Parts: sequence; C-alpha cells; structure tokens
Amino acid sequence: MRDDADEGTGRLLCLPPAGAGAAFFRSWPAEVAGLRTTRVDPPGRGAAGGRPARATVEEAAAEVADDLGRPPRRWAVFGLSYGAALAFALVHELRRRHGVEPDVLVVAGRHAPHLPLPRPPIGDLPGRAFLDAVLGYGGTAPEVAARPDVLAAVEPVLRADVRAAERYRWPGGDPLTCPVTAVAATGDALVTASAAGAWAAVTTGPFRVVHVAGDHFHAREPSPALVAALAGDVR
Repeated sequence: MRDDADEGTGRLLCLPPAGAGAAFFRSWPAEVAGLRTTRVDPPGRGAAGGRPARATVEEAAAEVADDLGRPPRRWAVFGLSYGAALAFALVHELRRRHGVEPDVLVVAGRHAPHLPLPRPPIGDLPGRAFLDAVLGYGGTAPEVAARPDVLAAVEPVLRADVRAAERYRWPGGDPLTCPVTAVAATGDALVTASAAGAWAAVTTGPFRVVHVAGDHFHAREPSPALVAALAGDVR
C-alpha cells in the first residue's frame, strides 16, 4: 500500500468498492493535482490478502490506518460504494490517531453514513441469490461473471464487505472540518443526487455535489470530469 510519495508529493488514497482491491483503480493516472495515486487494498485481498476481510467498516478502517501510518502533509481520500464508507471511517480514524484531516474527502456511490440503508439488504441472502443481486449492480467484469468458480472464490470477501457496508452507521460525534465532495453519477440506480447531497451533514467545512456521467461503478475508468473535480478540490 505504501508508495514513494514524500511530504512534497502527498497522496490521493483510493478505496475500492466491495470485493475489489487496489487493481480496481489501475486505469487511474499516477498523479492527480500533484498527489500520488495510492491504490489501497482493504483487508482480505491483494497486498492484504493474508488477512481476513473485516466484519465491520470500523475494523477495516483501523487496519488500513495501521498500514498507512501518519498521513503526509498533503493528502486526499476517494472512496467508491463500500470504499466511500471505508474512506469516511478511515478519515475519522486517522484524525483520532494523528489529529489531522485530509485536503478533501471525496465519496461516490454511497448514501450518507448517518442515514439508514435505502434498500433491502442483500448481505445475508443465500449463495446464488446473493451473487445474482451483486451481479445486478453491474460492477462485475464479464469474464468473472461468466465463471462460477471465480465467483465462488471471491464470495467470502465480497459478502463480508457488503455486510459491513450495509450495517455501517456513523454514530455521530464531532463532524469533520475538511471539505467533502459527493459524486453523483447520472446512471447510478443505487444512489440518487439527493442522497449524495445528504453527505453535507458530515462536515462543517465546504461541501459540494459533483455530477458525472456513468453508472454505480463509473470510477473504474475515471472520467475527465471526475479527475477535474478531484484536482479542483485539492488545496
């Protein structure tokens, strides 16, 4: 997870959706607004594959914080779907440990963390029903969706992430003070623009909603609009 970013370069931490790892962001540019793109593997996959996926978002955030250490002087965080919940919890965990907040937190594909789940949960559905529900979201690569053996192999991590995301609720307390940007994709059937706007409640700092084209998993191939929004948010 660590890279060669130094105090002058800084980092853009990228947290993937449920079941995915750092490779989800392989199409992203190496740097955004002078911040080195740091693709994070949550527990249970990639570089963190030797450790189990965590049952709660808070546990996963604590483990990622262990791996990261103290953030550099300049840093920003982007999270998509499950990764948005993880990004939010990670920012709180790093603030608790080090007393710092990022230049900006950017979240996409996730309802605000103080609100209840806006749809029926799927994390406890039986095997095939669970996988069919996930495939219905459209984020699984066709070559994976066509391979039952591959789906069976990734199901434990995927299910753990989905359950954790569905059960996560911000308990309240001191809000952030850093800027927060919520990204609303025009074709995202899971998160409406109004739901994205509810993220305003998590910070006393600047807040905005950015609209981009694409579906729930639009950030797999970052659009110029998304990259421009990230670059514009970094102080």
